[in-house]
Amino acid sequence: MQDIRVAALQLAAALSAATLLVPACGAASGTGPAPPTPSPTSSVPAAYFPAGAVWYRDVSREALDPQSAAVIANLDRAGWGLGRMQIDFSIEVLEAAADTPLLAFAPTADHFRPDCDLDPVPVPAGGALEGESGYDCRGDGDCHLIVVDRPRRKLYEMWRANLVGGLFRGGCLGLGHGPRLSADRAW
Repeated sequence: MQDIRVAALQLAAALSAATLLVPACGAASGTGPAPPTPSPTSSVPAAYFPAGAVWYRDVSREALDPQSAAVIANLDRAGWGLGRMQIDFSIEVLEAAADTPLLAFAPTADHFRPDCDLDPVPVPAGGALEGESGYDCRGDGDCHLIVVDRPRRKLYEMWRANLVGGLFRGGCLGLGHGPRLSADRAW
């Protein structure tokens, strides 16, 4: 049973990561479309992973994993959170330019010290939170703010963000940074 739980967690992680790569899905066959290539005048962001990464491979016609039925059955027994399998296509992954302002935020009750970061966050003009049409968290959802900041080599993910009338409040902020975050790829 432990193996099935581990496999279920791996599947959930893969499905979560796959939501960032929706344009790669649905290719006819083979390896799928190549990741986008940025140009100085392009509005298409650079790829999130190296060109050969498994996330760009079209698996729509591949055979199911032998443990697939057991993993799905375990998830059906344990629950899917909302009671059904759902991939959230409302998640926005924003790109920060070098001149995107960094905004300090006031932590809410959803910010847990010492596990959450307090760094100022780049907030690109015209962006939106998960499930929203702007930066106002009106629907009482998760309201994730996800920003790839290639110039500063950082990735920001904030849960329960809310920016209204110049007041920026937010829950837990996770900050990723490192040598693999660069101008041509996120990881």
